[in-house]
Amino acid sequence: MGGTRERMVQTAARLFQRHGYHAVGFRRIIEESEAPRGSIYHHFPQGKEQLGAEAITWSGGALVRTVGQIAASHDDIAGTLEELGERLAGWLESSGFADGCPVATVALEVAPTDGPVTDACRDVFRDWVVVLRDRLHEEGWEPDAARAFATTIVAAIEGALLLARVERDATPVRTIARDLAARAR
Repeated sequence: MGGTRERMVQTAARLFQRHGYHAVGFRRIIEESEAPRGSIYHHFPQGKEQLGAEAITWSGGALVRTVGQIAASHDDIAGTLEELGERLAGWLESSGFADGCPVATVALEVAPTDGPVTDACRDVFRDWVVVLRDRLHEEGWEPDAARAFATTIVAAIEGALLLARVERDATPVRTIARDLAARAR
């Protein structure tokens, strides 16, 4: 991706993260990305769903890469979870609790439907589970237990992010990260 198209995807990802998928229209994406008006259908001939799926894939991919980098920088999953919790809590705080998980915000809106945006959300969550599952497996966890705990980690962190946004306090994220780290030891 380059230039106008990349700006549009990144702008859409940021806007969807903060406001949700249905609340953001093409006009706002064009204005905030400073894209030429006719470029939306040039770059995204399948419309908002195509742009939405690409925005989720882009922002979710960045999150999955971050988790992978954190995991690679620690000797164990416990350290990974502690740093991940701190990083996510810091992101929430720095946004004034306006920005939650870029995938969950959209997933909550589109999950009851089928389509490319729902598929992109599902794929990102699965990728996140795989990164954590693989790290747990490297530490000697049995495959089924590693997958189950990785799923628990993603679900718990997503729930903690939601609570933190509602409470405007990152304590739930830090607490769940510490609890998961203790369980991993």
